Amino acid sequence: AGWVILKGAGCSPWKEERDRQTDDVQDDEPFWLHRVYQLGDPLCTAEIEVPLLWDAVEERIVSNDSWEIIRWLSELAATAAPGSVRISNTVEDVIGRKGGGDDDDGDDDNKPTLFPENVENEIHRRHTELVRPLIDAIDTAGIEYFKNERRVTAEVSEARTAIFAKLAKLNELLEERRFVAGDKLTAVDILLASCLFQFDAAYLDAYFLRECEGCQGSILLSDSHPGLKAYLR
Repeated sequence: AGWVILKGAGCSPWKEERDRQTDDVQDDEPFWLHRVYQLGDPLCTAEIEVPLLWDAVEERIVSNDSWEIIRWLSELAATAAPGSVRISNTVEDVIGRKGGGDDDDGDDDNKPTLFPENVENEIHRRHTELVRPLIDAIDTAGIEYFKNERRVTAEVSEARTAIFAKLAKLNELLEERRFVAGDKLTAVDILLASCLFQFDAAYLDAYFLRECEGCQGSILLSDSHPGLKAYLR
């Protein structure tokens, strides 16, 4: 049935939705995400995916592509008025700068961004070659496994092999550098870190990956991937 928000929707037009019988506001009622897709197209048959960027004014889906959403939010933050975007001191020290410098000296070319110009090609290359294929392989390994009544088809087997191969390459890369694109936190790190945390917390067992050939277990709770473990910590 897709994704569900257990505490209800927090945006228009569902935020103040009322029960048809009692007329009470349903603040904490589960909200099924398929309703968002069907508002724009009642006959929608697309896969229900997250994250999802919703325009509460025009009441339409802007995007459900995580990479695209990260880019837009980064660009928005970079053009915001001084002081309107708060960044913690910890992040301030490691985040990239638009022009590739180290400090925010007030120059527009040196504002914090997840897409520094000096490593933007490297960001996109690592996303295309390593991070996106890892995410896609995890999705395929899980979704196709359950679609085929928990049978390990050739597609599932291939996806599982790809997962462990990409993890090995990322581990090797991050044993040599602090972040994926170099020494600064960028967009590709946001995407990879969220994927790896979910891998440990959910995918590893939910998709029956732990017993697969090539699986070396948890990233954070073992020493199987020292580069990735240090990266996440």
